[in-house]
Amino acid sequence: MDFANLENVSLRDANLGFASMRGAYLIGADLVGTNLTDGDLSGANLQNANLTGSVMLGIDLRGADLTGTNLQEVNLRNARLERAVLRGAKLDFADLIGAKFCNTIMPNGSVRNDDC
Repeated sequence: MDFANLENVSLRDANLGFASMRGAYLIGADLVGTNLTDGDLSGANLQNANLTGSVMLGIDLRGADLTGTNLQEVNLRNARLERAVLRGAKLDFADLIGAKFCNTIMPNGSVRNDDC
């Protein structure tokens, strides 16, 4: 599904573990409770998507645009967030243990470079 146009799609509670959706267009998508473990969403556009409660262990989000995305209660352990844009994203209760940050724009606009 690389570069797929999935704007406003509902994939609620789907099992998309190991799925490759590089560069996918997922603006406004409903991904609540979705399993995206070890998936590849590098370069994807997830602006204003809802991922509340999703499992994203080890996901590749390098260069992804997550502006305004709801990532509350998301498991992002060991996620690759290098060059990702999280401006305005909601990260309340998100698990970011082991996540990689380099030139990552955080919700408040600051840049996080822990792993450069």
